[in-house]
Amino acid sequence: MRLYLIRHGKAVSAEVVITDSERPLVAEGRKQVMRLAQRLHGLSIRWRLIQTSPFVRARETAAILREAGLAPTAEAAAELSPAGELTDWLPFLTAWRDAKRGDLATVGHFPNLAHWAESLAYGEARGRLVLKAGGVIALEVPQSGALLGNCELFWLSSPALLP
Repeated sequence: MRLYLIRHGKAVSAEVVITDSERPLVAEGRKQVMRLAQRLHGLSIRWRLIQTSPFVRARETAAILREAGLAPTAEAAAELSPAGELTDWLPFLTAWRDAKRGDLATVGHFPNLAHWAESLAYGEARGRLVLKAGGVIALEVPQSGALLGNCELFWLSSPALLP
């Protein structure tokens, strides 16, 4: 199975809203995500589920991806919030993989998703991957066994590189 870690599109500045969780996408952020959705759709990428941070900007990103026909449903998961921990989310990913439910997308935040990708691919977060707003990291998940350090990173894309 393949796991796609997607950072939400560009959002309203943190100084503009009352709480971080309420920051919506700006027009440029919506355009970033729409371009990403078009590119993924053109590559025939589809997911069984989009799991998203409960924060507004991530939920809006997931909604755009779902509306583009990339997945039939999107659901929020607290583990994908900025305070979320990979160790808390791994049981879900393991169960998803073991049930052979298919490809999965997550929408979340930086640096979490970049650190998670490093941990899944290399066994530890190294702080070297950068995931821009509207960017995606894709991993091939092993069919069985431990996930940490055993996933293969096969795609890292910045929105600036999308046509």
